[in-house]
Amino acid sequence: MVILRNPFNPVSQDTHAVSVPKIAEDEILLTSAEAAKLLGFNAKSFTNTVAAGKFPHYYLMGNRNRFKKSELLTLRTRVDSK
Repeated sequence: MVILRNPFNPVSQDTHAVSVPKIAEDEILLTSAEAAKLLGFNAKSFTNTVAAGKFPHYYLMGNRNRFKKSELLTLRTRVDSK
C-alpha cells in the first residue's frame, strides 16, 4: 500500500491510502522500440515484420502497437531452441 500526501495542501498532514495493483513482470505491455530491443531487431525491420503479421500485438488508436512481454519471450524461446 502506498501512502500519498495531499498535493494540493502541502501544509496538511492528511494522508490517503492508495492501493496500487501489482502487475506480473511478463504481463507488461511494451512499445515497438522496447519489443525490437528485446528481440534484437532493428526498429525499422521490426516495424515491417509486425506489419506483415509475424508478431502478436495489440493495436492502439493513433497507429500505435503494444506487445505483451510474455508473448514475445515465448516467441524468442521457440526461435532460440531451433
